[in-house]
Amino acid sequence: MRRHLVYLFAAILPFVSNLSAAAELTAEKASSVVTGSVSYLQRIALPKEAVVEVQLVDVSLQDAPAIVISEQTYTGKQVPIHYSLSYEPKEIKPTHDYAVQANITVNGKLLFINTQRYSVLTKGSENKADLVLEMVK
Repeated sequence: MRRHLVYLFAAILPFVSNLSAAAELTAEKASSVVTGSVSYLQRIALPKEAVVEVQLVDVSLQDAPAIVISEQTYTGKQVPIHYSLSYEPKEIKPTHDYAVQANITVNGKLLFINTQRYSVLTKGSENKADLVLEMVK
């Protein structure tokens, strides 16, 4: 009986280790996404041709344009607009600063933009940011 248990355990062990590796890979993939929402405080609907652009950017360099890591564009949606930005973990440097930024345009005209920084990923920040945009006057 004991011998059968040893054989059974030896047969199951490779499957258990494969499950563990798959779980680690899934966790790594899940953590390689920044999620959140984009909204604004005004009680107005967006026109159907409105374009919402959301970007994950490296904002480490002062007085220089942000480096875009990932971006998504959404058309014909109403707020709150939920976004998901995938990125390669190897592109993220622990000493850099990362943020999510967004804007809403209609026919090339800027209507809404974020006016504050929404930090993500490094230096204690999470991989989630809910952005509240300001209307451009």
